[in-house]
Amino acid sequence: MGIDEDNKEYDFEATLVFIVEGRRVLLALKKLKIGKGRFNGYGGAIELTDNSIEAAAAREFFQECGCRIKEDRLRKVAEAYFTNVKSDGGLFVCKVHVFLLKRRHCKGTPVASGEMGKPQWFKKKMLPENMMVADRYWIPEIFKRKKLIVKATMQKSQSELLDLEIAEVKSF
Repeated sequence: MGIDEDNKEYDFEATLVFIVEGRRVLLALKKLKIGKGRFNGYGGAIELTDNSIEAAAAREFFQECGCRIKEDRLRKVAEAYFTNVKSDGGLFVCKVHVFLLKRRHCKGTPVASGEMGKPQWFKKKMLPENMMVADRYWIPEIFKRKKLIVKATMQKSQSELLDLEIAEVKSF
């Protein structure tokens, strides 16, 4: 994908897709890795074999909930940089490309997988408390048609927020 490994500002690059239908958003409990035991959208690592960030999002979405999506229907709404302070004091930075997708553009019925629990609909204005600590501040903003750059620093397995910056941008 043409990433300059020596000059990048992050350790890991991933995607995150939120399925929306009217005033609702589809979330599921993460079973593994960062965010385990918390509600989130669907996504994961961008792999070298992915032709684009959108292709990675579509692949991860299928792996995590069993639905197919068309890459051109994804609407990018945020770039988030999550800095995690590790127990040894080191930093791990994850860059996440965040997309919204209307439910009607999903082929199939979302189901639980080895990585994600049973999909559940939530009102956009009443998101569950059990999400990563920074999410309650920036996720509601993407439902207002805003495009954001998010920078969050967390520790203690993403349960304690140390710093948060949210900036609205015109485009990506």
